[in-house]
Order: sequence, then C-alpha cells, then structure tokens
Amino acid sequence: MSQDAISQQAILVLIKVLLASRSLNQKEIEQTIDSLLNLIPPLEQREIIPIIKNERFHYQPVTHGKPLLTLIWQFSQLIEHQTTVEILYRNQLGHVDQRTILPQAIIFSEYYFYVVAYSQTYHANRFFRLDRIQNYTPSTTQLTRSRGERFEDGELRQYIHYMQPGEKMTIQFEFRGIVEAALDRFPTAKIKARYPERHSVLIEADVFDKGAKMWLLSQGSLVTVKEPEAFRKDIESEINKMFFGYHRC
Repeated sequence: MSQDAISQQAILVLIKVLLASRSLNQKEIEQTIDSLLNLIPPLEQREIIPIIKNERFHYQPVTHGKPLLTLIWQFSQLIEHQTTVEILYRNQLGHVDQRTILPQAIIFSEYYFYVVAYSQTYHANRFFRLDRIQNYTPSTTQLTRSRGERFEDGELRQYIHYMQPGEKMTIQFEFRGIVEAALDRFPTAKIKARYPERHSVLIEADVFDKGAKMWLLSQGSLVTVKEPEAFRKDIESEINKMFFGYHRC
C-alpha cells in the first residue's frame, strides 16, 4: 500500500462513525458506505463487510429524511466564496420565514448538521439546522464581516454544546460522577480541586451558558453548580420548576 492510500482501518472507523451519527438518510448512508468501501481492494472490503453488516442492517436515520450531501457541498461553496443568501427556514415550531444570512461554517453536532451564519436580523451569529432550510437563493444584499469578526469554527467547538447559543462564561461545578465524562464534554475544562472525602472534584470550564445548562441538568444529583452566582440561581430555578412539575402530578 502506498503512503497516500487510505487504510482499511481508517475506512472501518469512518463507516462506524457515520452509522453512529444517524445523520444521513437511508439512501445517502448506503451510497456513502459503498463509496468508502470502493476506496480499498476487494479483499479488504470483504473483511470489513461482516463487521458492519448488523449495524448497517439496523441503521435508523433521524426523522427528517432529507438528502444532505449535495446541500452540505453547496453551502460549503457559499462559505468559501462568502456569498450572502436568502433562505426560507422552518423553525422548531414549524413556522417558515425568510432570513438573510452570511454562511460562515458547517458544524455537525448531536445528529444534525448546522449552518453557522451571520444573521442580518439579529446582527449576530445564529445556528440554522441544514435540514430545515427549505430553499435558498443568492441575495441582492451583501453582508460582510471584518477579519476580526469572522467566525472561528474550531474555537466554537471548545465552548458550545447541543448547538445552543448564549452568553460565554466561566463556570465552576462540583462533580461526583465519572470525571473523564465531564472533562470530555467540556474541552476547556480543568480540575481546580479534589474532595476525596466527598468523592468529587471541582471543575472549571469556559462555556456558552445554554448548552452547558442542558448537560449539567442531565447529570442530576451528580453535579452542583458553584459559580457564577447568577448561573447557579438559574440552575436552581430550573430544578424547582422540574420538582413542581413532578409534585403537581
């Protein structure tokens, strides 16, 4: 095998990741897997096929069912050429309206592909699920961003979770669960203190508050938010609402 050839192991990993993502519809996942397998010799293909057979047979894509491969490529070209577009966008409530956006990056997170774009309406970056874009056309309006204002998708990955925007902040929380899970969830996280008597650690991380709030609440009694105080009170308020909902039942 030449140095430039893709390895059998790499093909297997890529297929496994794609299957786990559930992001492509049935037709596109089949096409993509077959295309990846065709990059390696038939003998190596025959070794991989039994490994992925069961997972491939039981593959269940997310519910929208929309073809995405072409759309991902088209929006990647719009980003490359810094093209402003008008989109018809269906929000989570099913309402469709027109937006003028400057696409800046495509991000995959939690089963979905998102277009991160500068919005003329909000004068800020917003996240648009790619499958919810009903139509798009080049805009007569040209939005521009200075070099200092341009979006850095690699940096965003360090702070955002569940593709939820919000206020960027530094938080501290005591964690009593599997520490590795918390550190992996927040790439900027570091352990500030250890409490052996309580079997816990104090973790500090730079985050966007809305996505961090979702994960912290999902950990139940394993986590206690310490700082900042306003964020702690927001978490307390949400917990009280949850308690009231259960108590009312």
